[in-house]
Amino acid sequence: MAIEFFRVVGIFFSEANLTVPVNSNKEARVLDIMEAAKQQAAERGVTFAFETSNAPQQSLVSFYVQYPEGFKSPNGFPIDYKGGEYFLAEDLNARPAYQVWQYYVADKTGAPRRGVHFLESESAVVPDGGSLTWRLVSVLAD
Repeated sequence: MAIEFFRVVGIFFSEANLTVPVNSNKEARVLDIMEAAKQQAAERGVTFAFETSNAPQQSLVSFYVQYPEGFKSPNGFPIDYKGGEYFLAEDLNARPAYQVWQYYVADKTGAPRRGVHFLESESAVVPDGGSLTWRLVSVLAD
């Protein structure tokens, strides 16, 4: 099975055409996609890592990437970025707004699939040919 692309917004990380194991519904687990992206990045000399919280409500805590060389904006903008370390982490204690990671899944046509699930959930999957995007979002606290 192939995942069209995996992206982490904010640290400029993206991998395309990932090959991952699938379940009987031709879907890949979110964690398997992230592991495949880590391996594919390493083959290009880029270090990619992530930290998760513990189950039973396993969620993402942080993403890290180290680029050995500078690179151009992955969105086609004429911006050059320096090589080095890029890191973003959630902060559930910040006020007036806290930061939390959310992921978005689209099918191969680009149509969004509803529902955000904890990472160990059987429904935390991406369909064959689909895409997975992570964003760090701010949520207004009480």
